[in-house]
Amino acid sequence: MEPIEYWLVKAGDQYAIYFHRVKDGKGKKYRGWRKWYLEGDRINTGESGEIFVRGGDIYYGWRNDKPTKMTRIE
Repeated sequence: MEPIEYWLVKAGDQYAIYFHRVKDGKGKKYRGWRKWYLEGDRINTGESGEIFVRGGDIYYGWRNDKPTKMTRIE
């Protein structure tokens, strides 16, 4: 299990995403406000990660890893 959480905030007509991921098996954490890029119906990190919708759920994919369902932080 590799938990990935996000917090989506709207400020005026702009959005911000807070991202929190704990790397499985290593305990390494990736968290904070990150710069993202819209690419059609996906949100891209500018590296090799992206966020997308599948079946009404939000997923994060990194390179060739299996996409992980994300949990929204309220």
